[in-house]
Amino acid sequence: MRREVSGSVARMLCSLAVSQPTALEAGLSDAYPWVKFLPPDERELFVLELTEQLLAVDSTDDFGPVDLLVGAWKATAEIHADPDLARRLAGPFEITHGGRVPRPAL
Repeated sequence: MRREVSGSVARMLCSLAVSQPTALEAGLSDAYPWVKFLPPDERELFVLELTEQLLAVDSTDDFGPVDLLVGAWKATAEIHADPDLARRLAGPFEITHGGRVPRPAL
């Protein structure tokens, strides 16, 4: 039953993304309020990746990858919510360790 539901939800997300993107965004904001901190292009990417992930877990019945994906996007939204942190993480970065790290020997 769980697989059937995840597959159905993924197909509904795909359909909404194409036919009613505004409704989809509103629904996502209800489910994941932190989505409002993502820039619009990243919101679209989150929807795409979430949909793909739900379709993939439909075939495996392992929802761990969906949890990881949502957690990663939530962390990204938290960065965007803090403009100073977002600016610092955007770079450029000063290399203070002395240069390139050598490739480990095999």
